[in-house]
This record gives sequence, C-alpha cells and structure tokens, in this order.
Amino acid sequence: KPSLSAWPSPVVPQGQHVTLQCQSPLGFDRFRLHKDDRTNVPELQGIIFWKNFLMGPVTEAHAGTYRCHGHYSHLPTLWSAPSDPLEIVVTGLSKKPSLSAQGGPVVRSGENVTLVCSSESAFDQFHLLREGVNLGRPLAGGQGPRGALQAEFPLGPGTPDHSGVYRCYGSFTRSPYSWSDSSDPLYLSVTENFPIPIISATPSSVIPWNGSVKILCQGTLESYLYQLEILENLTYKQVEKKLGFQEVVEFIINHMDTNTAGRYQCRYRREHRWSAPSEALELVVTGLYDKPFLSTDGGHVVMPGENISFQCSSAYISFDRFSLSRPGGATLSRHRDARLQGDFTLGPVNLSFSGVYTCYGWHSGHPYVWSAPSNALELVVTEMLSKPAIWVRPSFMIPKGRSATIGCRGAGEAMEYQLHFEGGLSALKRPKSSPVMNWVKFPIPAMTSHTAGQYRCSYRSGELWSELSDPLELVVTGLYDTPTLSVEPRSEVTSGENVTFHCQLATATSTFFLLKKGRSSRPQLRYGNLRAEFHLGPVTPAHGGTYRCFGSYNNHAWSFPSKPVKLLVKAPHEQLLCSSDPDHLLWNHMIQNLIRLGLAVLVLVALMGFLLEDW
Repeated sequence: KPSLSAWPSPVVPQGQHVTLQCQSPLGFDRFRLHKDDRTNVPELQGIIFWKNFLMGPVTEAHAGTYRCHGHYSHLPTLWSAPSDPLEIVVTGLSKKPSLSAQGGPVVRSGENVTLVCSSESAFDQFHLLREGVNLGRPLAGGQGPRGALQAEFPLGPGTPDHSGVYRCYGSFTRSPYSWSDSSDPLYLSVTENFPIPIISATPSSVIPWNGSVKILCQGTLESYLYQLEILENLTYKQVEKKLGFQEVVEFIINHMDTNTAGRYQCRYRREHRWSAPSEALELVVTGLYDKPFLSTDGGHVVMPGENISFQCSSAYISFDRFSLSRPGGATLSRHRDARLQGDFTLGPVNLSFSGVYTCYGWHSGHPYVWSAPSNALELVVTEMLSKPAIWVRPSFMIPKGRSATIGCRGAGEAMEYQLHFEGGLSALKRPKSSPVMNWVKFPIPAMTSHTAGQYRCSYRSGELWSELSDPLELVVTGLYDTPTLSVEPRSEVTSGENVTFHCQLATATSTFFLLKKGRSSRPQLRYGNLRAEFHLGPVTPAHGGTYRCFGSYNNHAWSFPSKPVKLLVKAPHEQLLCSSDPDHLLWNHMIQNLIRLGLAVLVLVALMGFLLEDW
C-alpha cells in the first residue's frame, strides 16, 4: 500500500490550499483519492493524478479522512490496497480559544508542565499542537474556575524537547475535523543549565524624547547569537540580532520616540538552542507633555523607620497615571486620586531611600509615553538628626534692660526644642503646628549680665535628640563708662597706609573690643588697662566704614559704645585729584577756566545762527 501525507500541514485554515502526496516504493505512476465519509468533493470525482494533488481553497466540506490507491498505467484495472488514513482538519470555523501555561511559559528542566486551553464558546473538545503537529487525542472540555470551558494538557516533567510554539483549537464531537480558529501562539521554554539572560538599559530606562539609549543583554561566554525583541500583547517581534561569542552585547536605539518606547526582552542562542527570554525591560520616552509639580507634606530629612509622602500633580493636563522616579531606583506608578494628583507613600524608609526624586504624568492608554520630569526633590534619610540653626534678633549686642529673641530651627518633624545656656538646660519648647516653618522662639525679656553668655539649642524627632547647634554669643552693653575712640594718622587715608585706632576708658578694665558697623559678629579683641591700640594695614577701601569700641571685664558684659569714628580709605588716583598742593590747585583752576571759555564760545555761535536765520 502507498503512504499519504499533506504539505505543509494536515491542519489547514479555511480558504487556504493543501497538497496531498501519495507515494509508494513499488513505483506506481497513477494514484487516486477517496474520502472515507463519501461526502461529495467535486474535484475528487474521477481524478487520477501522479504523486501530488493540490486541494483548495478548502471549506468545511473538505474536512475529513482521506486514503489513496496506486496502480500502473499499463495495468489500469489492478489497484493497490488503500493507504493508511490521513485526517485533514479545516480551521477558522469559530472564534479562537486562549492558551496559557500553569506557572508561566518558562520552566526548568524536570518541572511539571501543564498547558490550559479555554474558551467562552461551548466546545466539548480541545486540541493541542506544537509547531503545527497534533499532539494526540483531543481532550474533553470542563468547567473552569471562571466559568469558561477548558481542557488541561499535562506534558509531564519538562525537557528541552518540550520547548517550542504551541497553539490550541476547540471543536465539537459531531464535527471532529472542523476546528475553531487558532489560539494566539504560546512560546514554551524549558531551560537546562542555561541561565536566564539579564537585560538592562544605560544610562536609564527613562529617556528624553530623541535621546539615545543602550540596551545591554548579558548571556554566557558560549553564546554565539543574541536577539532583541519588543513585546506586543502576548507575542513578540524581533528587533535586532547580533553575532559574537561574548557575554554581553549592546543594542543601541539612537532616537527614542513613541515607536521605540515599549517593553523589551532578549535571549541568546547556545548549542543550537535558544535560552529563555529575559525579564521584560520597560523603555519610557519623556517630554511629550508639560511637567507636573512634585511636593511633600513633611520635611526632606527623615529618620530610618519613618514614612514620607510625595504628591505629584498637574494644573493643566488631566493625567490619569503618575510615576515617581529616582536614579538607580525603582519607579512607582499610581492612579490619579480625587484631587487630580498621585500620592506616593514611602516607608518605613532606610538609608537606601536617600536620593533625588522626580515625578511624571502619563495616560493609561499610552503607558510608555510620559511628560517632562517635574521639579526635583532631595530626600535625606539619616541616622543622626542634622544640627539645628540658632540666631538672635535684633543683634548679638543688646543694651542692658532691652529685650531679645533667640530662634532655633530644626529639620524634619521636630517635636521638641531645648535651649542651653553656658552648658546647662535653660528652656524647653514645643513648636506650633505650621505647614511652612518648623522653629521656635525663646524670648529674653530684659538683658542683664546674668542672661549674657553662650547659647546653644537642640531638638527632638521621635525618640532621638539632635546634636547641639553652633554656639551663639550674646553680649550685654551699657554696664561701664563710655570709652573714647580715635584714629591715627587721620580719618582719611590712602590705600596702602597703616592706621591705628586708640580706645581709652577712664576706669581700669581688662579687655577692649573694636567693631566695624556691618561686621558686628566679628569684633577685634585687645587686652589693656586704660588704653588699647588696634593696628590696621596696609588698608584697602574695604577697611573703610564706621567703627566703635567697648571696654569689658569679660567677654559678655561690655561698656557703653564709644562715639562712632568714620574711616575713609581712598584709592591713589582719588588722592591725586583731591590734593591740596598749590601747583595742583593752579592746574585745576586753569582747566576750569578753559572749560568755561569753551562753553561761552558755543553759546555765542548759537545766538549768531538764530539772528542770521531771522534776518
């Protein structure tokens, strides 16, 4: 008997053609076909062919079981026995089912593999094919967990031979050769000693419009071919292939736009087999919409274990998705809430959360096309509270009996403040609730020698106290007589000269201070009994200004201030113009007279012009 086969496959989509091939080692030169169910297929009636018979376009009537017979042309009445039956299946006669793999399409060798074919249609049997080859008897459908009809195809412990592209079909027992349309293809990968490749993007997977990006695919040194793919729904499309025995290859996208944004994966080929695909890499293009605004309710400095919330909002574009991003960190995405913003709560945070954050807005229909980046906010997670800032108003020098206010500002959510005076605790305060400021005031109602001295402050957040602030030195003035201040050689000098200030007090003291207006936080100190000298020079115009001096027995209790002395430092050319030398004065008068004479001539010429015009 001859053998009967179909090319390219006995499973034929409706409307396509199929070639039936009848062959025999006995050298028959004539063949004929018949259909077991004896339905009328017009093109088969009375047809005798030589080896190949093209059938189609196929319809449901072509579905069924076929056999062929052979004979010799010189013995037309002697036919061979029939071939074994060949089942021709016609597909596309109803909606397609869906195919999935329990546990995912990538499995390790030895793990059990089960494929599930399901459909909303009332099929009573399902068929599974790999690379177009039917894998055996159909399975009856049963009720699935979500109400759909389904059949489970157990493939057993997976081996690399199970790898391939699978499809499934549904049908009815009354028409066993009339099947549904094919399911979407499912690529099953059974790996054995092949590490899954690692895919990454540099400098980032979030790329500005028209920017470039490198996609790195890491395989093994034995890999001789790499393939980059872009995912499209349940399938993938090849983007590029690269040859080379290397562990890492680069795929470059020179210009990012909406067509190149999407989900990518890569795989490598080794020992004539493909590896499993890498995890998906999402490439996002940014800058297609105006940037949103990023804010936070609390401070930017938090302690480990605390939570922090960011808000991303747009005043002009109704985004329905927002993403929070940090270089080198994961990107978080959120739905828009009732306030038209995305809320992101991080925490409990640790030191790895520190960094600069930005946010983006986008639309759910285009998940890989984002806005321009928002303003940047830096988050600092520290195990040590930062040092607070301390200051005083109106000045660090306060006349006796006058009031002053010390301010202290902490970082983050400060709950309590302490003021320390001369090394001991002086006052304790809790800040008032404020969305803008986090600081407290410590008032001094009347300044005395007992309230003058060195102050520091600290604050508490949670259970942790900060370190002390830098020292603040407060001075009370008006406790002694008024000193006198003079300057030598004179109060107006030329740049480069040396000057000396003399501060003198009628009653004996131990310390003198010289202060320049505008630089009162850095006084000069000299020791003396009744008099002290302060040498400056060579002076520059920066030394010019108003000076006062004080006398004191300690660093925080001073006398009344002296009367102010103004020092004027002139540049050399200014000195030349202001010189009182008689020759210079004579020269200056001559210049002035020449200027006056020139102006008079110009006026006279102008008058003559007017007269001539009238005449």
